[in-house]
Amino acid sequence: MPGPRTFALTKRFALIAAALTAVPLAAAASSSAAPAAPAYHWTTLPLAPIHPRGDAAGVWTGSQLLVWGGRSGQSHYFANGASYIPSTKTWTTLPHAPLTGRSNPASVWTGSVWFVWGGTAGKSGKQRLTDGAVYDPATKTWTPLPSAPVSRYRDAQAFLVGSDVVLVSTSEAASARTLRADLYDPGTNTWSDLPSLRLTAKHANVFFTGAAGVNSVYLQSDWSYDVEHRHGGTIHSGVDGYTLDPTAEPAHVWTPNTIAPPLGMTSYQTLWTGNSVILPAFDIWCGVCPHTPAMNRKGEIFDVTAGTHRAVPHGPVDDLDATYVFTDGLLFGVNTQVSESGGGIEHRPGEAAVWDPVTRVWTSLPRAPHVSYDDPVVIATGSGVIVWGPLVNSDASGVQLHRG
Repeated sequence: MPGPRTFALTKRFALIAAALTAVPLAAAASSSAAPAAPAYHWTTLPLAPIHPRGDAAGVWTGSQLLVWGGRSGQSHYFANGASYIPSTKTWTTLPHAPLTGRSNPASVWTGSVWFVWGGTAGKSGKQRLTDGAVYDPATKTWTPLPSAPVSRYRDAQAFLVGSDVVLVSTSEAASARTLRADLYDPGTNTWSDLPSLRLTAKHANVFFTGAAGVNSVYLQSDWSYDVEHRHGGTIHSGVDGYTLDPTAEPAHVWTPNTIAPPLGMTSYQTLWTGNSVILPAFDIWCGVCPHTPAMNRKGEIFDVTAGTHRAVPHGPVDDLDATYVFTDGLLFGVNTQVSESGGGIEHRPGEAAVWDPVTRVWTSLPRAPHVSYDDPVVIATGSGVIVWGPLVNSDASGVQLHRG
């Protein structure tokens, strides 16, 4: 198996110049006319019965959006939530949860209940919480989770593998030497340990992303370390790919894979398509080195069965730190971060585009109205996207992208 991809950068020359020329949208893979991209339009959601907030947890159940928690400012955290049913355009306040207010909890929809665990609280989000609960929309009830095996962590994400929840967390250190995995069984309401992945000092985790496949979780672990020398030192950095299979024999649960960005790059999201992993819109990764944002970003799509990969061409919102979701066989990107103007360039939150893996063509979508850049919930609905959170327009609480 090939070794990890690495990138070394001398501190004295740490400022990286980004390309400034635009890249045209990708053409169709064949010379024949590509199928026309489906038409989409945005509608606004009615006001929710809860206050808008950023960094909330959100899931799509197949028929409704569930949101809970989140924050306003640096130290005000919410402990309430709501559900939204698009077919009736109605909001309903969720019952009181047995959890304190928090932002960014690990959460996932299991097919019948909503798993919510952990999250951040306290001044500037420095407190890490270790309790959780599941919400059943059929009975409209919350049930506290039993105590998880995790007592201290820096980051945590939840993934659904089969009918079980796999919780992956890092140790507390800024560069974490351990990726821990624990399994929660919703049917029995019990936790069980999975083997942890021990990392070398030089490949200690700085941050990770992941996506759940059919029987596995595919993780990207970003690392960096410094080597000091008389000229100032060198920053080494890279991204390692790992596959976590909770159904395998314990000795073989974690295995390295070759799903990783090109040299010196990273992706802030990992998405599952049904048979492939997408790493969208690569950005520069060189640890703590100062650099300008990458321009003309591209991604890659990895077929995990065939062991092949191909480029995802540059798209209209790839240079805007967009949020991506994969649904209805398409990759959607929405700008929820960048607002800038000047020099003949203007970008506003709400810009959106869709990429078709079959034709390999990006299509710009109408701009979503009223979208702010305060970390809204962005959820795939199976046929489009819902963006919920703080909006510029106080008469609406979110927007939904519809086909047709």
